[in-house]
Amino acid sequence: MTVPTVLQQGRYEVRYELTRDANGIAYLALDTKMAHREVLVRQLRDNAALRLFERIAQLNHAALPAVFDLFEEHGHRYMVLEHPSGQSLADIVLGPRLKETVVLAWAKQIAAGLSYLHQQRPGLPHGDLRTANMILHDGQRIKLIGGVPGGCVDMPPTRSSAPARVNGAPTAPS
Repeated sequence: MTVPTVLQQGRYEVRYELTRDANGIAYLALDTKMAHREVLVRQLRDNAALRLFERIAQLNHAALPAVFDLFEEHGHRYMVLEHPSGQSLADIVLGPRLKETVVLAWAKQIAAGLSYLHQQRPGLPHGDLRTANMILHDGQRIKLIGGVPGGCVDMPPTRSSAPARVNGAPTAPS
């Protein structure tokens, strides 16, 4: 799959590829109509990925990246998501010791985001919960990135996957 350097009549200027997984390819892009903010443009692999991401587009929680756009162009389907700026918790924990109150506030934000995912019907597991996928956005809010809520059957389990997933069982929020 290839992507043009611009999408939606020049609204999204694709900079470079970030990741590839079983659902498609993620690119870093600039949204030229929104003060050149950085966004994540996801080129979806197939209809199964489209259905999953259409469901994700309905989610709305402070701990999850916002979905800005869903469109089809050049024979491919794309989803445009918020690209949180900031450091991952994996990087932050390598620095100076953190205050307990700060860590507890972050833990509450993470728990609230996961609870929101689990309350969906059917519930959505995050899919790849680890400190590298937790971004301290704008120095105060935690954003859960990386995992695909609901998962993707084609994606192999990682070290941070739920035990049920590692054993080949269906994923569930618990």
